[in-house]
Amino acid sequence: QESSSLAALGGGSMVDMAAASTSAAPGGSYRAVVCEKISKTAAEGIEAASIRELPRRSELGSEEVRVEVRAASLNFPELLMMQNKYQYKPQLPFVLCTEGAGIVMEVGSKVSSFRPGDRVFFASMMGCACEEVVLPVKACVRLPDALSFS
Repeated sequence: QESSSLAALGGGSMVDMAAASTSAAPGGSYRAVVCEKISKTAAEGIEAASIRELPRRSELGSEEVRVEVRAASLNFPELLMMQNKYQYKPQLPFVLCTEGAGIVMEVGSKVSSFRPGDRVFFASMMGCACEEVVLPVKACVRLPDALSFS
């Protein structure tokens, strides 16, 4: 387990995951930014966040996509969640960030709206600050070419 100093992050900042990313092999693992304990302040929560290896899901559901995360945003709700002050209280430990963007790596058998290589924006209640994420295809929106990951 490797500590991560996220002190430079603030509400609405985009975290560039590509710089630290190494693609996990099928059935392997990936890294994620995790909140492991409730903190008294947002600053303490950010400092306490850590990077953990998590097991990679080997198979997708028929209507799911696997996305290589290139950016994830840390917003005010996540700062509140780290302090147990938000109405939604995720079970510890939890992967930070509720939205992100990246490149589709793999699609389920019934997915026709995206294919590997497509750039997407996605939202999920948790779990976007990681090297890859598996989501229902309905959680993804095509990212316009005019927008970058930074």
